[in-house]
Amino acid sequence: MDTTINLFRRITENSQPHATYSRNWSASYRSLDFAEIFVPRAPRRFGAGLLIYDGAELFTTVSPEQKERIIAPEDGSPLSITLFSYAENVLATTKKAKLVTAANETCCFVEIDVHDRIALTFRFGRQIRNALNRLLAVNGQRTDATQLESRVYRTTRQEFHAFFRGEAAYDKLEAYILETIGVPVIPVHAEHRTDAVRDYFKDRHSFTHLVL
Repeated sequence: MDTTINLFRRITENSQPHATYSRNWSASYRSLDFAEIFVPRAPRRFGAGLLIYDGAELFTTVSPEQKERIIAPEDGSPLSITLFSYAENVLATTKKAKLVTAANETCCFVEIDVHDRIALTFRFGRQIRNALNRLLAVNGQRTDATQLESRVYRTTRQEFHAFFRGEAAYDKLEAYILETIGVPVIPVHAEHRTDAVRDYFKDRHSFTHLVL
């Protein structure tokens, strides 16, 4: 039997909701509740600033290190990224609109089909949304965070793997999200990426100097 079909069947099993789920439950969900209810079987991978519920089995390791962030509030408050990956057309697909982000949180939804095509969508907490709107205005872009959240970004498992090589790290995921939504991130050698990207944004009066 085709290994891709076998993998997708496993991903679909990983992406099933809690057995006792009821449509009478809460009309909105925080990230942890969303994970416990809609992808409770998904492998969980936690790192510094990262919560990953990886039903699509995109990652094998998570970096324990928290490198300097691109989006860095001047008050030093922590930011987090929560990623959910799952099969297309499961209950999580329709219920993600009910997820309520924390102010300092970015949520990434990765939906994959049997042909390994990926649809990406994002939700931004208040602090992140405000920072994005300021950055977009500075760069003269005629869009805002709400419009970015309404878009679907297409890629493939192969392209996703080429970027991450199976390892999730806060700085890599943050840069990937920014590149995907169209925020300019200059290509630099991996070992210099964080410093170069931070300097790039600093020169443009964006995240590093914005009060979130």
